Amino acid sequence: MKGKDVEAMTYDTLRKLGFAKTNTLYADSSCPDEINHNGTDITTHYTNRYGEIFPLSGLGGLPFTGQTGWAAFSSHTPKDGNIVVLFAPHVGVDSNGLVGKVHRHGIENTTTACGAAVGAYNAVLADKNAGQMKGGYQDYQMECIKHLLADRVQNIKGTRNEMATLAYQMYEIIEQFMENVIDMKWAGPNSKLAIIGGIMINCDGQNTDRFVPLKFEVMHKNGSRDDLFS
Repeated sequence: MKGKDVEAMTYDTLRKLGFAKTNTLYADSSCPDEINHNGTDITTHYTNRYGEIFPLSGLGGLPFTGQTGWAAFSSHTPKDGNIVVLFAPHVGVDSNGLVGKVHRHGIENTTTACGAAVGAYNAVLADKNAGQMKGGYQDYQMECIKHLLADRVQNIKGTRNEMATLAYQMYEIIEQFMENVIDMKWAGPNSKLAIIGGIMINCDGQNTDRFVPLKFEVMHKNGSRDDLFS
């Protein structure tokens, strides 16, 4: 789906639940790759809707700001206000249909997307010890991605389309990471947390990017959730 259509559909549902620009903050957990933030992507549509954005993520879209980042962000929520959080890995699909590749402006050949995910996968595939996080803090985010992918490499290798499988595996990694970060400690009695997850697809050409929606839930103060995906 087009990112703007996903945002419009989720907004229509959330509006009926009391989410509005005046009482809602938006946080994003997507890879900082510039092709994900070009003015027409899904994260921009959510930012335009709610007015501001708190980036939770680093390489690959993992919420590397962690529990401290979440606590800082959520403490800014208006009294009895709400939060919308979007999490998504990304993957390229070029004009020839090659998954994991995309043409970037001014570069003749295709480039990888997500470069961090593909690089981590190839590193662990070549050396299973690459996922042991021995590199120190200078490249901590990449070391973490390799570590989290290490046990999944054999699930990816040999599949019909390894780069497509990698994107879904990255989604599962980010989803679990996010679940370990978010909480409702900030919430007032009527506050709600909307969680939207999926995969961003970077395609060749302007206004061609797509989004695969995979999750749409609303969490309440008591921890209960409403599954709104259908």
